[in-house]
Amino acid sequence: MLNAQMLLEPVVSALDSLGIAACVFNEDDTTLLWNRTFLQFFPEHDGLIHAGEHYSENLRRFYSNRLNGKELDQIDKLVEGGIARHRSQQQPFSFEHRGLVLKVASLPVPRVGRIRIWTADTAYVGHPAPVTGAAPHAGKQTQAASPAGAQLPDQARLLRHLADGIMMLDESGCISWVNEQFHLLYGLPDTATVTGLRFEEVYAMAWRECHDDSALQYERSAATLVNNLRYVGMPFQLPLPDGRWVRVIGQRGPQGMGYYSHVDTTVFNRQRSELQEKTSLLETTLSSISQGIFMVGPDGRLISWNRKIAEMLELPETLLATFPTVAEITHFQRSRGDFGNDSVTFVENHARDYVAAGGQGPIPERYLRKTRTGRVYEVQTQQLANGGMVRTFSDVTDHVQAQDEIRRLNRELEERVRQRTSELAGAHKELESFAHSIAHDLRQPLSSIDGFSALLSGLTPSETSTPAHHYVDRIRAGVRQMSALTDGLLSLAYLSRRKLNWADLDLGDVADEVLKALTAREPLRLVNLNVQRGMRVRAEPVLMCQVMENLLENAWKFTARNPQADISVGSETGEGGETVYVVRDNGVGFDMAYAGKLFGAFQRLHSPTDFPSMGIGLAIVHRIIARHGGRTWAEGVPGQGATFYFTLGSEES
Repeated sequence: MLNAQMLLEPVVSALDSLGIAACVFNEDDTTLLWNRTFLQFFPEHDGLIHAGEHYSENLRRFYSNRLNGKELDQIDKLVEGGIARHRSQQQPFSFEHRGLVLKVASLPVPRVGRIRIWTADTAYVGHPAPVTGAAPHAGKQTQAASPAGAQLPDQARLLRHLADGIMMLDESGCISWVNEQFHLLYGLPDTATVTGLRFEEVYAMAWRECHDDSALQYERSAATLVNNLRYVGMPFQLPLPDGRWVRVIGQRGPQGMGYYSHVDTTVFNRQRSELQEKTSLLETTLSSISQGIFMVGPDGRLISWNRKIAEMLELPETLLATFPTVAEITHFQRSRGDFGNDSVTFVENHARDYVAAGGQGPIPERYLRKTRTGRVYEVQTQQLANGGMVRTFSDVTDHVQAQDEIRRLNRELEERVRQRTSELAGAHKELESFAHSIAHDLRQPLSSIDGFSALLSGLTPSETSTPAHHYVDRIRAGVRQMSALTDGLLSLAYLSRRKLNWADLDLGDVADEVLKALTAREPLRLVNLNVQRGMRVRAEPVLMCQVMENLLENAWKFTARNPQADISVGSETGEGGETVYVVRDNGVGFDMAYAGKLFGAFQRLHSPTDFPSMGIGLAIVHRIIARHGGRTWAEGVPGQGATFYFTLGSEES
């Protein structure tokens, strides 16, 4: 309804220029808009009528000014009849009101409601210059034709209260009467001052105190004033001192009388100038940006666009000059093959239905489309409150090509990673198989060497210490060391293949069991043990036992020379809120410069004569924690102890 109402506004204003009063109502009989000629015919509404007012209030004011005391009792009935007549009227009728004979018609307006129009019979009154106005009426019905030779009404009485300046000229072109607003508009002492003068003289009086810098403006206007007055009915504007402007329009009445309306347009001209400046600024801005832009009105037609859009879409000026609809532009582009041959394959999938339908249906906020030349445009639409929209076209070809190149490189990288991962997995599997085979195949010869060495040792008298005994002992010690290394290799290979069976367990309970076993092995040692309670985790129970065994056995071993040994097991909160598990001792510690070697296979930071070890325990810890999705690290100070940290991932990770 708003769109139709907007279209009616210039119509109602145009009726003003013809001396026709008009008022528009919606389907609920609520006032929408009116013109000033309406107020001229019905001055009782001046300052009272307003948009949103129901027609019944309009009629009530109308009848209140026409009825006497007794007749006022019937006002509700008359208002009800007036509303019914308004809704059903099909033929015009005439009525008398304030000395005028008015003819009224009520016409339906699709998607709005109705418009009522009134015209005055020119046999009774001359047409003063139309002004703007508001509000419709119907009154006491009379004959449409007025009796011949009827007495002319008092024009001055009808016009003196109008908000605009009114000037009446006699047949000789001299002023016969002006209203109060006229003399205020032109800065005159009073209304009687101008009687008998020509308007050119009055206009000169208005400029009598102007400065020299304003004289040129007056002279230019005065030079054309006589010609402007000669063409009655043609509106023209005149400048006044202090930057004011007035719009003049005249019309001839009976016996050669002239009626001229003088409307102060100063504010209007200022607003129009500001609007022109803003429009010029907008056009300059639109012309300077790199995007193509067009604005669409509520009716779907283009109302503005910049030069860039014509270049990007290759739209001919002949098409744009017709202010085409979006559908017409889309049809033109499709017929030229802009969206692909006989299809819309150049448009992103989610927008194809919209483009295929000629820009009808739900409007996608954003989509990409290609051009025949291979460029890629991003199309974005911002819908406006009045039903129109603003659409922008951005050339994103370079961006899209860069994204395509990134995706291509990512695919290549993923393929390389997949290949390298596959190669690494194969090599890892071969290495595990090799380690397992080596360790397994070594067992038999080691067993043979150890067995024959034992037999050889038995052939030598035990009570004598000979080089033979020494050599045999050395051989058997080497066999035992080789056997331990083999077991370590088998353990590492086993960890890589073992399936993790996740379960809930308490690390404190696991630590207790390990420490009990160590204490039972060396009951004479005095060690201060501290194990935190309630460290619930979800992990592979057997492997977590092995982790705690290796860490606590190291702590037990490296605190052996400390008479006040301390070993603790607990947890703390790390960065990001993750739980970090800690095994701490006050043993011999280690130099942090060698921390990187701690978790390597067969790596030892201490002499095997001081602390016997195969160097495989921490490597096993590292492998188990890694398989749980966690991390391991350590800190130490020589002579002050060591602290080992580890985290655990989730079963899902």
